[in-house]
Amino acid sequence: MGNAFFIDLISYLETVNPLFILAAEIITSYAMVLLIFKYLGKEGLYSYITMAVIIANIQVLKLVPFAALPDPIPLGTVVFVSTYLATEIINEHYGQKEAITAVKLSFLGYLCFVILMALSLAFTPISPDNVGADKITDYTWAFKTQEHLEALFTPAPSILISTLLAFATSQVINVLVFSKLLRLFKNKFLWFRGIIASSIGTLVDNTVFSLCAFYFLAKEPIALGILVSSYVLGVFWLRFGLTLIDMPMLYLSYKFIPTALKKTAENQESK
Repeated sequence: MGNAFFIDLISYLETVNPLFILAAEIITSYAMVLLIFKYLGKEGLYSYITMAVIIANIQVLKLVPFAALPDPIPLGTVVFVSTYLATEIINEHYGQKEAITAVKLSFLGYLCFVILMALSLAFTPISPDNVGADKITDYTWAFKTQEHLEALFTPAPSILISTLLAFATSQVINVLVFSKLLRLFKNKFLWFRGIIASSIGTLVDNTVFSLCAFYFLAKEPIALGILVSSYVLGVFWLRFGLTLIDMPMLYLSYKFIPTALKKTAENQESK
């Protein structure tokens, strides 16, 4: 009954304008970042970033058509860009060292996820050939599980390598740029620091991933001109629009400061 309800719900949502679904995903992702920061602090944001990177790299396998765009686009952008907000909140409220720690943990978390899923796929799956004939009907639901898991968790080596390189490079650059601007402007102009750091980070991520996955490591490289105009700059404008949403969220994060962090700040001021 539970599965049937979930399937019916998804079927209904598929009839809704995708722009509304996109808006719901944006609101959900950014609300999660703020609430996790409020109640779980930097440790919660460490977990969110790791989780979001894994989710985004699964979502990217699904292409979705939008009426306003000539070609379908892969999902994952909204969730992935929300990691920049989470990293910048850590940087703003805890410092550069903690933000770099977030990047390291999420990188290692995604790498561990890939390795552990590869090991689970290595087990011989259940099939009609290795179960008793009297039990085949009991396990019919499981016979295609391996096939489905392989489709999700066995990306081409070029995609995997490109994802890891792009993520690590862009997140470190985002943290360093944000920290440099923070020192330069002495904690002022938060909106400017956020826009510049996020924009540079997303552009680097998009560029490194696209060039590695579809040009340098691809069996059939895409023409460089098309790659830059469509894959790098085309998706960048969507990501840039999302970085603009980061700005009010960064300011709003001051309303969601955890109690423990407030007390620490108050104690430092009283000394």
